[in-house]
Formats: sequence, structure tokens, C-alpha cells
Amino acid sequence: MKIAYVYDGIYPYLPGGAEKRFWELARRMVKRGHEVHLFGGDIGLGYNTIEKEGVFIHPLRAPLPRYNRKGKRSLSQVFQFSFCILFSLWKYRFDIIDTNAFPYLSFFPLKFYSFFTKTPLVSTWQELWKKYWFSYAGFFIGLFGMFCERMVLCLSQNIVVHSHSVWQQLKPYCSKKKLVLIPNGIDIDYIEEVKPAGSFYDIIFVGRLIKEKNIDILLKAFALVVKQRSESSCLIVGAGPEQSALEQLAEELEIKDRVNLRHFSDYKDVIAAMKAAKVFVFLSIREGFGIAVIEAMAAGLPVIAVHAPLNASAELIDDSKNGFLVCLEPEQIAQKILELLEDEEKRKRFGLWAKEKVKKFDFSVIVEQTEQLYKQVSLHKRN
Repeated sequence: MKIAYVYDGIYPYLPGGAEKRFWELARRMVKRGHEVHLFGGDIGLGYNTIEKEGVFIHPLRAPLPRYNRKGKRSLSQVFQFSFCILFSLWKYRFDIIDTNAFPYLSFFPLKFYSFFTKTPLVSTWQELWKKYWFSYAGFFIGLFGMFCERMVLCLSQNIVVHSHSVWQQLKPYCSKKKLVLIPNGIDIDYIEEVKPAGSFYDIIFVGRLIKEKNIDILLKAFALVVKQRSESSCLIVGAGPEQSALEQLAEELEIKDRVNLRHFSDYKDVIAAMKAAKVFVFLSIREGFGIAVIEAMAAGLPVIAVHAPLNASAELIDDSKNGFLVCLEPEQIAQKILELLEDEEKRKRFGLWAKEKVKKFDFSVIVEQTEQLYKQVSLHKRN
């Protein structure tokens, strides 16, 4: 098959769960004998097609910043990418296209292309925001976002979700559509081979530095931990629009010397840092899956995550078995962190349970399920 993956971010030039998933699928599909093309936004290396591990990467002329000054996704960037993708795809013919439904506007030119070329289109849904749009973007842009989300849902025929919670949210809209649950994946063998980093930390977070990840709450909880364990340390791995605000907050809380904000471009360094930590804290309230959570679990870390309606990563936590589910309150989070830091036996027990649970998310399983879906969708289209 000739496969196209389309998303406005390309891994590893832009790290993230959706970006990582498409890249891992792409390179594994090449090993299975397929021709794979990856279309994405500006990667800072020009706009010529490059080949990496057999994957043809097409950076589009969409250089606008992904986030605006408020740290939200830029509407201008999404419009620009959507415009570029329409003209880029017409040079090629594919057997199947797989795209991330979000940020929605780019779905419309893909649907247009799919209709006129009779190419099956698979849309991967990380989340369903509905009314959350209003708190994220305000009334008018939120209303526009909500309208686009519903339109894309109506036009989607082949839908992939990563979690049971998103499955339940989409199910009422998908009675006559193909709705398939294929979780996100990781390379467990690779993670097993990575050695711990030289610097050790008590707490680690990995992810984008955006408001929805609630890293500010993590810092407030960590400040409470430091009051009882002054030698405690925290590593925050990631990049994003909240970095300056978080650095300032750490200084205000007088924990700057105990917190390290880093951005690793090498995936191996991220896993090595996880393996050198004791507890993974992930306080996102809006997550379609939580790939960093299963990476931490594969590294043998207990995980502290948040109960929240849009946080599918909570599904990965068996409370008091491989981690804790908490409310978004610094006091409770600090209490659970201290409980794990002070009880090595419990930490090890949670870590062993986590490593066992994560086996079903190995990418060898995920790519097999995805390939079967592509074959079914292509066969149905021909018939």
C-alpha cells in the first residue's frame, strides 16, 4: 500500500504523542513493505522532501508559530497548514490517508481530496472537546471550534480512538461508521535496553509545557514536598509556551535550585531520565491517551495522574496498584508523592505492576492492528 500520514507536527522535530505515533507507524509500515509519506508543518530544514528510515517526509510551507501569545493553538497556523496540504497532496495518489482529526480545519481539504480521488480517509481522534472549547478559546472562537469539531465528526467515516473514554464519547455519533479502538504504543524492547541517566531525580514530568498539563500545580505540590524533604529534586522535561512562567513560579516558590527544566531532543535521553527517577507525575486534565504515561510505566515508574472528564490517561492507572489517581490539589498530590518517596517497597511493587500492565501497548501489536484496519478500509472502498 501507498500510505500518507498527515499532521501539522513531524516527530522528532516537534515532540508530542500524536507526532510520535505517526512516526512510529510510518517507519514500521515501511519495514512491512509499504510506501509511506509523512506530511507535516515546517521543521526548520527547508521544504524539500527528505527520506528518513525509508519514510518520505514532506515539510509544508507553514512556518507560522503553532501557539499564539496566550499559549493556545494558533488559528492562523491551522489555516495556513490546511491551505498548504490541499495543494501538496494533488501531486500524489495514495491507497490510504491517516490524519489526526484535531486541529479539524486540515480535515476538510483531506476530505475533498479523498472524495475526488476515491482514497479512503482514516481520522484518528485523540479527544472530543465539545463544551470545553469555550473555556479553551472563549465564546466566539470556541463556538467556531465546536462547529468544526462536529462537522469533522459528521464527515468522518473511518475513526480510530486510543481510549475507552473517547470511544464512549464518540459512540453516539458513530452508529453507521467504522469506529475502532487502537491504543497508542511504545517500543518496550527499546525502553528496556536504555540505561538510566547519570543524574537522578525524585520526581519527573515529561510533556508539552502548556496550561492544560498543570505543571504549575506540580511545582506547588513539589514546594510542599521540599518542606518535608529538603533534599528532594524534580525534573521537568519538555518545551512550550509556559516555560518562562514556570521558571518564574519556581523562583517565587523558592524551589528553583531543586527544579530542573530541560528539553531533550533525543528520545533515548528522555527514557534515560525516566529510568533515573522515582515517581512520574502527570497532572494533565485534557489527554486523549497519555503516551508519556505508558513510557514511564515501561520504565518501571509509579504514576500519579488526575481524575478529570477529558483525561483518558487516568484509564492507564490502577489506583494504589501502579500509581495514584488524585484531585488537582497541591496538598493531595504532595501527600501521594511523599508516600511513594518514603516507601521504597511500595514504589518497587507499583513499578512491577506498571511494567506488566504496559505489555499490551507494545508497538508490534499496534502496527499489526493498524495495518489490518487499512486493509479492511481499502477493501471496503473497492467494493
